Amino acid sequence: MRKVVVDYFKGAAILLIILVHSAQPFGLKGLLGDFARFGQMGCQIFFLMSSFCLIYSFNHSSRVVSFYKKRIYRIAPGYWTMIVINFLVMLLSTCLFSKNYFLTSTNCVDYLINIFFLNGLTPGTANNQVVLGGWYVGTSILLYALFPCLYKIYFSIKPHKRHIYVPLLLFIITTGITKIIQFYTGIECTNNSFLYFSFINQLPVFILGFSLYDIVEKKLIIRLPFIKSIIFLLLAVLFFYHSEYQSFILCPVVFALSMLYLYVFFSARNIVEGRGCDLLKKYSLTSYPIYLTHTIVVYYFMGLVITILRHYNLFNFPTLIYCLSLPVIFLLVYIVGRLFNLYLNKIDKVFVLF
Repeated sequence: MRKVVVDYFKGAAILLIILVHSAQPFGLKGLLGDFARFGQMGCQIFFLMSSFCLIYSFNHSSRVVSFYKKRIYRIAPGYWTMIVINFLVMLLSTCLFSKNYFLTSTNCVDYLINIFFLNGLTPGTANNQVVLGGWYVGTSILLYALFPCLYKIYFSIKPHKRHIYVPLLLFIITTGITKIIQFYTGIECTNNSFLYFSFINQLPVFILGFSLYDIVEKKLIIRLPFIKSIIFLLLAVLFFYHSEYQSFILCPVVFALSMLYLYVFFSARNIVEGRGCDLLKKYSLTSYPIYLTHTIVVYYFMGLVITILRHYNLFNFPTLIYCLSLPVIFLLVYIVGRLFNLYLNKIDKVFVLF
């Protein structure tokens, strides 16, 4: 049951991420545009599910070194490949159409930073423009690097209510660090900023996976999990959309709390698999390859389609065109992701030799 629910959450997460990025080339406004923008919170679902699943993996790891090797083998080949692909596609786009959709102002240093996975520590173009969405990979690497230490500290604390106190204490600490950085550097923690993407800001989300593990394995009684999930979801929406309440320090962890309670709600019930659930599972099984490759489809392919439509004055109803294109986008992204996954499986066999 645990794996089934995790698959559904990861499948939903990648669909949300595709939703937000696919809407950007269309320049959507209004309610639909706002809804699509919230899809970026799919990354928080991934952080939550990653730490939750990593605990089970780490429990069976004989050595910390083997744990790190598995993470690198899984992440590095795909990411390095996408650095090359994005660079080549950027060149092709620039040469043929005199338009480069998102890889602007990058330089050789930025590429080196990404090759060594240091983009999570680097503000500016290196953080998220060498590979669009690369911030998530850079932040994940840093969180994975901290994981054995977090594991040791968390499970050395007395079990009584640590699933509440540890995330709360960590949130207070990371918020304080973020505020200090803001004070001395002038960098604000706004949406899609370096501080928002930083591992410091995402660490409370990651540690909630430990809390979820305690709740599930110890079968702790959580009353009204669905109601709590809705309350925290509404709070996350409030922080995300309304500038007077907007706080992208609070928003990630509040949304993650909503997903934690939603997971508890679903895991306590027998989920009947159907067509919708099967679809989520398919996207979940190739979520990382899809995450890496989906921007090629939604930015370059759809960007080309939109350019052609505009040339022939057929782009008068972008919202309608977007709605009609969305099923095609989801299908193309899945196909490209599956093909990339086949490539990664072959590459993995080479990496295992080392």
